[in-house]
Amino acid sequence: MWWKKVKSYDKQILRNANLDPIPYAKDRLKVEFAKALLEPLPVSQTDLGDSVEFQAEAILLSVPQWQAIKTQLEEVSGLATKEQQAVIGRIIATVEEAV
Repeated sequence: MWWKKVKSYDKQILRNANLDPIPYAKDRLKVEFAKALLEPLPVSQTDLGDSVEFQAEAILLSVPQWQAIKTQLEEVSGLATKEQQAVIGRIIATVEEAV
């Protein structure tokens, strides 16, 4: 999942509401990221008799990490067959699909 969000806030409106614009905007983006991340996250549960265990897993990459992986995939794609190139292209598209 590729997540990117750009928000614009009127500084004067935030100041009038007694909100410091920079921390407020950063906090709002963090909250929106957490919601986007958690919504599709599958949670499994296991009944352990007297308790219930819940588990969730996800793979997170920073943008630089993804860019390095994407570059490697694109390099390999240049050496691959048409079918393999199509698969690599679909993998990249799946990761970069906007939510």
